[in-house]
Amino acid sequence: MSKTKIIVAAGVWLILIGASVVFWRLVMQPSITEAEQRELEQQRQADVAKTTGQSKYKYNLKVGLDSFSG
Repeated sequence: MSKTKIIVAAGVWLILIGASVVFWRLVMQPSITEAEQRELEQQRQADVAKTTGQSKYKYNLKVGLDSFSG
């Protein structure tokens, strides 16, 4: 093989690898990240639903007190 053929073959491989990397970064990775975010949000909502209870009181009363002891 001559040097020219080797350089052309290496160039073609670099272009293919570069196109693959660009495709991964612009198409595949955002969709994977979005799916992971949706899954985490669903898990968080499920955890909140499991740990949230119903209050047995109809109203809540907030009392404003101060720390003065005298």
